[in-house]
Amino acid sequence: MKKALFGCILLSFMAVLNTSCLKEDDADAFVGTYYVTAITTATSGGSSYSYSSNSTLNIRKVSANRVQTSGWFSTYGNVIGNTVYFDSYSCNESDFRVTYSFNAGLLNGNVLSVSDMCSGSSLHYGTWYPYYSTTQHTCVKQ
Repeated sequence: MKKALFGCILLSFMAVLNTSCLKEDDADAFVGTYYVTAITTATSGGSSYSYSSNSTLNIRKVSANRVQTSGWFSTYGNVIGNTVYFDSYSCNESDFRVTYSFNAGLLNGNVLSVSDMCSGSSLHYGTWYPYYSTTQHTCVKQ
């Protein structure tokens, strides 16, 4: 009787241990290479314009709930379930000084949708002008 009880307890413990070992971290779902289509609407120097861009975005896992991007944009993000919260980052070039801030990104199957707001200044013909843009990124995992 004691052996049977011990056996049941051991099997229960192993089942719990096995289930917890197989659990995927939230960040795992985001890892991969994405093909990006981005649509940007910008205002600078008194002009407004829209344009689209295509690129790739690579996402790698840093920890159970943290990812790092490279390619189309480079930053880190915190993952909760199928949502990623990317960190803001700044770009300081000789003619373009801006900060990008992201809305929460949502992973639905193999499609990551995220938008950003960008603000700062851009240099046109020797004069710095305020620059504002919003971009909608549609990223399809390859």
